[in-house]
Order: sequence, then C-alpha cells, then structure tokens
Amino acid sequence: MHRDKSSVNIGKVVFRRKPMVRWFNPLQLLDTAVRVMVSFVFSTYADKRESFATTRKAPSYDYSGREELWLNYIADVGDGWNPT
Repeated sequence: MHRDKSSVNIGKVVFRRKPMVRWFNPLQLLDTAVRVMVSFVFSTYADKRESFATTRKAPSYDYSGREELWLNYIADVGDGWNPT
C-alpha cells in the first residue's frame, strides 16, 4: 500500500505539507533590506514624546502663593545598573 508523504491524517484533520520558505531568494532579501533601511531612517527621527505632546495638553499648576517649594527627582549618573 502506497502512502502519500505530503499529507498526514490525524483523526478528521488533514495536514498538508507546504513548500519551504525561500529565505535566500534574492527578491525576498532585497525586500527585507529595503524595509530595514526605511525603518532605520524613520525610527531615527521618530520621538514618541513629540507625538504625545501634540495629543494632550499638560496641566499647569500655580505655586506662587507658597513660601516653599520642594522638588524630588531621580537622575541617571551613568554608573550602570547596580547603583540604580
């Protein structure tokens, strides 16, 4: 009895073998290279902070009536992850 190796039957489900993806196809490689270059160029100029600034207005607070103003902040001194 000859069995077709291109398909497998598991119960009521039939799985058919698909052709291999041609990763080294020159057209596929060219398309991938173009997409990488375009994303590299546009990602260099894309800053999410600029797009967030245009979508909503930041609240303003008036602290002119207070005698003292305390600010807490965290700064990165560039010493690596461990000091953080």
